[in-house]
Amino acid sequence: MRVKIIFNIQTQEHALPHYHQNLLAAWVAAIKIKSNRWCDYTHYNFSSLRGQTVSQKAGLNYINQKVMLVFSSPEQDFIDFFVAQIFGQPTWRLGPLHLIPKHIYQEPPIQLSGSVKYLCISPLVPSWNVLQNQKAGKMLVHPQQDTFSDLLYECTIANMERSGMYHADALSSFFKFQLVPDQSYLSRLKEQGKLFARTHPIFYQDREYETRTYIFPFTLHADPEVQAYVHTHGLGAFTQQGLGMIDARHTGGESSD
Repeated sequence: MRVKIIFNIQTQEHALPHYHQNLLAAWVAAIKIKSNRWCDYTHYNFSSLRGQTVSQKAGLNYINQKVMLVFSSPEQDFIDFFVAQIFGQPTWRLGPLHLIPKHIYQEPPIQLSGSVKYLCISPLVPSWNVLQNQKAGKMLVHPQQDTFSDLLYECTIANMERSGMYHADALSSFFKFQLVPDQSYLSRLKEQGKLFARTHPIFYQDREYETRTYIFPFTLHADPEVQAYVHTHGLGAFTQQGLGMIDARHTGGESSD
């Protein structure tokens, strides 16, 4: 289940750091600890703060007052709890922003086939390797290399296994998996001197990891059950920190900025 939560920005200051998933993750964690039932729950994912922005050296400047957070979980009760907490308080502080919750929309269910085009609506980390090797976690792996897709496959199957939602025989049947980046998008970035990958600090289990993150559109070829899993849980590592949220294109999803 995925919901879109709309906020108005109350403050004069409309800027956030380019990478603000740590701010959002801390916010979500602070809400979770209010419930004994959900304080240790990890099966959720969320986007970056979405809105019309201008990129500046100081960060992202939101040029209007309306912003959106996409939040996802397979557990409807958890989404209900999270939304009730958000709307149970008139304003929230996120870095320099004061956010006023205004509306919520539940995304309708969509049918995902074996090949789906996606947009990244938060940065993507293809592997858990940084937990064992900081150098490996910062290494650039180009999305066109088979290694990138292989890392994501291993990470996805590990995530699905840890979720406890799939038997071993089902997991072994999910052998079809290939990520194909949008080559025209990558070429345009190269021509404009822009980047599709950056390193950012990620806080996980009270430790900081400097990690390579990626944002680019792609097509994923995988079993429909795998597609449904990553659409709800996120793709790649650190999904409960708001990494790896993706949006299916041409299905009523939100376009990337």
